[in-house]
Amino acid sequence: MLNVPRWTVLEIALEARHEYPDPLHEVAVQATFTDPEGKPRQVDAFWDGEDTWRIRFSPDMLGTWSWRTLSNVADAGLSKQSGEFNCVAYEGDNPLYRHGPLRVAASRSYLEHRDSTPFFYLADTAWNGPLRSHPGDWQSYLEQRREQNFTAVQFVTTQWRAYQEKQAFSMNERLSIEPTFFQRLDPKLGAINQAHMVAVPVLLWSYGPTDPGLALPEGAAMMLARYLLARWGAYNVIWILAGDGDYRGERAERWKRIGREVFGRQHDRPVTMHPMGLHWVEPEFRDEQWYDFIGYQSSHSQSPQALQWLVDGPPARQWDVEPRRPVINLEPCYEFLNTGRKGRPNQAYDVRRATYRSLLVHPPAGVTYGADPVWVWNEVAAPALGHEDTHDLVQPWSDALDSPAAAQMSILAEIWAALPWTDLRPAPDMLTGHSEPVDAGRQPVAARSTDGRVAVVYLPTGEPVQLDLTSLNGKVGEIAWIDPHNGHLQAAEADFAEPMLELTPPEPAEIETLVGGADGASEQMPADWLLVLRCR
Repeated sequence: MLNVPRWTVLEIALEARHEYPDPLHEVAVQATFTDPEGKPRQVDAFWDGEDTWRIRFSPDMLGTWSWRTLSNVADAGLSKQSGEFNCVAYEGDNPLYRHGPLRVAASRSYLEHRDSTPFFYLADTAWNGPLRSHPGDWQSYLEQRREQNFTAVQFVTTQWRAYQEKQAFSMNERLSIEPTFFQRLDPKLGAINQAHMVAVPVLLWSYGPTDPGLALPEGAAMMLARYLLARWGAYNVIWILAGDGDYRGERAERWKRIGREVFGRQHDRPVTMHPMGLHWVEPEFRDEQWYDFIGYQSSHSQSPQALQWLVDGPPARQWDVEPRRPVINLEPCYEFLNTGRKGRPNQAYDVRRATYRSLLVHPPAGVTYGADPVWVWNEVAAPALGHEDTHDLVQPWSDALDSPAAAQMSILAEIWAALPWTDLRPAPDMLTGHSEPVDAGRQPVAARSTDGRVAVVYLPTGEPVQLDLTSLNGKVGEIAWIDPHNGHLQAAEADFAEPMLELTPPEPAEIETLVGGADGASEQMPADWLLVLRCR
């Protein structure tokens, strides 16, 4: 009997005995898997071209399983097929297979594996990566991101305004799917998991009129999303139902209906929405059972409005509305991006400021990194398709793979692993010592653990910070200054008895310098710091 390691992917191929002019619409095949305790699980098969249908399933219980198929057509190759297999313990080192797929933790503040191991979401936006990459390049990219401690990869699954080279589907009177398009993506999605990272596909990109989320009629959009769910739902994935759209007000109703239809029968992987920049759509989807965590986009801009929205807007003010959900910034500012070619391109400092703030203004579940060349995935310097009016010439993807901010995301992951991050909650009350308003670019943010024994403060500049320690549980016995651009730590014992405290960051070991502003002049970047206080 076949042995299948737990939480890996079993694939079963079925061959139809008859021909079907329109297999996508004419034929429906389901498989029922019965676990060792006798409980059934149903999954859809998907058409994979010509006379082939496939079933993919990830067993979650050790022991003997059985399966049987059922089809709406009288075809002996598709219906009443059956078999058995043994689910055995996984013996490798991949944490996705050792700990299982993801779900929302009991605290509803972060994601965890099926065995309750916390999962820190550190994603890269490789939107065009699987679509445009050569297999060898994709493998090199994944190896690099794994070494940099990334845990997830966000990407688009069909043609969209920034990729028109091949067609995943067409729409005339009815939806038509091109299976060979997705056959190219299958090994690339699988390779993400094999590289110890979670795949985060956007099912229906929804920014412009040619994107599938807006171009397709509602029923066709549902069919395409369900097809992708059947194809990839057995992998370790997080689903983004729709990407970069406006889902507010009346527009939300369409997406509620699509979400209910797509995930109504199979909802065993986390699901979210990816809205436009500075859009907060939690109120629209608050009562949707399939909407598992709050995704948002804090904007690529460094404008005062964008900076203020993150530290004093909905992410900071509305994260604790019931029912609580984990909150993740799915798209902060991109490194190297100069939106609209005004001012200067985003630097590593800008990325750090956005990511660390995104981890402290609400309970930290994770954050996303982006680099302009990586998401575009140009082989040579060229404009970004669909963004020619707002982007500079974009360099090849490989030029940015080991960029300063990408390397600093690895440092961020190591810093976070040393903190009780699953218990951190925003603590703006610790910063009430400021007697004058601070502009958004300079505003620090703070969090403390639920037991009051640890506090974390991010300072975007090297200015002194005034702290109110009355909410901490005990005297501060240790302080540590961490330089987030190189990971250097300066720790010291402490004995602070006073409730109010002013601390001044150390002098940085080095100062970052920007070259390439609007006038080509150089500019010194502020010295940002992470302050960690631990009580006795």
